[in-house]
Amino acid sequence: MTFKQIFLIRFRTRFISESNMKKQSAKSGSVSDGAGSASSDTPEAVVDEMTSMITPDMLAEIGKVFVFELSGDHPGTFYMDFKSGKSGKGQPEGSTDVTMKLASSDFVDMARGKLNSTTAFMTGKLKIEGDMFVAMKLEKLMKKVQSKSKL
Repeated sequence: MTFKQIFLIRFRTRFISESNMKKQSAKSGSVSDGAGSASSDTPEAVVDEMTSMITPDMLAEIGKVFVFELSGDHPGTFYMDFKSGKSGKGQPEGSTDVTMKLASSDFVDMARGKLNSTTAFMTGKLKIEGDMFVAMKLEKLMKKVQSKSKL
């Protein structure tokens, strides 16, 4: 299979899964309005939360540096360094493996599971510079954050 075929299969699977979840939550009447602590819905809070969930296994498995260039309500540049386990606002000390450009609200929504990363990429909300395969490794951490935010 080519990369394009794998990517399209993965996109379709997630899109169908996301649609089914929305239908199911509409039937049960539990619609998430995103209410909650405003401070937990900032890019800073998301990066802090993601950093707190980094394990030594993730550092060994991912081992790359990600930069998030955010626009919108909370603009700024954030980084997550899976070589050293550090993160923060601004640029990392060394080189960057993947740069992701998106609106700050979309970044928070992706971390909270309200926006699928593949859908964001396919619709142009997320732009990725660098190694696409490395970018997909970050999804493991995003899923962990999503499961924690649903508690």
